[in-house]
Amino acid sequence: MPDPPDPRPQFDITNRTILLTGGTGGLGSAIARGLAACGAHLVIVARAADRLKEIVVGIQDAGGSAVGVPADITLAEDRAAVVDTAIAEFGGIDVLINNAGVTHRVPVAELDVETYRRINGVNAEAALFLAQAAYPHLKAHGNGSVVNVLSIGMWNSGANSVLYRSTKSALHGMTMVLAQEWAQDGIRVNAVAPGTFEAGMGTALSADRVAAQVARTPMRRRGRPDEIVPTMLYLASDASSYVTGTTLRVDGGTVSL
Repeated sequence: MPDPPDPRPQFDITNRTILLTGGTGGLGSAIARGLAACGAHLVIVARAADRLKEIVVGIQDAGGSAVGVPADITLAEDRAAVVDTAIAEFGGIDVLINNAGVTHRVPVAELDVETYRRINGVNAEAALFLAQAAYPHLKAHGNGSVVNVLSIGMWNSGANSVLYRSTKSALHGMTMVLAQEWAQDGIRVNAVAPGTFEAGMGTALSADRVAAQVARTPMRRRGRPDEIVPTMLYLASDASSYVTGTTLRVDGGTVSL
């Protein structure tokens, strides 16, 4: 029998243009650096201009390819500018990673409409309409990929967390719908659900909350930021060419409550 084909070339993302939101956080910056190290062109989006510049310069100094776009992706004009930058700099968009996310803990009885709209605007609405803006370019690529970053918190109970859980659940629903609608256009749409990591929102948790999360994790530790990168590489590459509408949990086996 002939030898099976070498699967390693399928993971090659050299010269693919990846549009990444939320690129200055702990996980976002790790994703940006990791995928740039694999040869991709990164268009990194965030509100924090100084931190964004620092990350882009670091990637460039390491021999990678990246540009930064300070933007508020809840604004239609900023989303258009982000897409325009990707086209102007690299000629297209191959992968969109909707990583931007914010949280706010509040009891439902004290929740106001403005706060809900603000959190939903980043976590769900902006992701949906940025995907819409990128759609023609992902379709033109012929093998585009969208990756939405969720959270294992979607499946866990917890007081005061209705905003984060409900908006991330909405993003999960969007993932499933877009996967169905865009499959015929050669666009895969998947999601990643990180567990508790030594980065981003995880750095703001109290010692008691960290201990409780670790206790629910069979691996008995939090994830390192670099451990999210291989999953992103898989979904951004041809290695996942027959994978769409799925959610990959990167959580150390965390038990849902």
